[in-house]
Amino acid sequence: MIQIYNTLATLLTLALAPLFIIWSLVTGKKRRGLWHHFGLVPPFQDRKPTLWLYALSMGEVNAAAPVLKLIRALRPDIRLVVSVTTDSGYDVAYKQLGFAERILFHPFDGPLFLALALNRIQPDIFIITETGFWPALLHILHQRNIPALLFHGRISKKSLRRYQLLKPLVSGMLNSFQTLCMQNVRGSDDMLQFG
Repeated sequence: MIQIYNTLATLLTLALAPLFIIWSLVTGKKRRGLWHHFGLVPPFQDRKPTLWLYALSMGEVNAAAPVLKLIRALRPDIRLVVSVTTDSGYDVAYKQLGFAERILFHPFDGPLFLALALNRIQPDIFIITETGFWPALLHILHQRNIPALLFHGRISKKSLRRYQLLKPLVSGMLNSFQTLCMQNVRGSDDMLQFG
């Protein structure tokens, strides 16, 4: 199933790339990190232990900021890279996480773009926040033996029903994680309970 997804994702991202570039240039949205979406992120000139955290938007950045600050305090030798999807997430990341060596827009979930970005960043661990499950991303991390960790994860009963419709793809994604750090929501009938 992942091979079908990767083929479709590659064709779709390549077909839509020109439209996305035109849209970005016309509207000004994502213009400052336009090429990041295609894996053209600034490379590092040296090699050191690198943690790459993907936070979809502003809320995920806010949730991850205290943990990244603690990591920076305890392990100043680790290089921190943060990628986001939205403009608001990008702005908040720059305000709260100015100590990170790179803040960038996350590449599209196409194997070509992801491989290019991973070659440039060379992370030793990849952390995904909440529900940023991207099949091609998790597959390529698994192929490259880069540990994937889910931070502040959540799965509602509603999303679980949707995931069960795509069980072969979703089970492969979830099994790609080395560690699942789930939210523990108490008193909510909408959320599944994770310890």
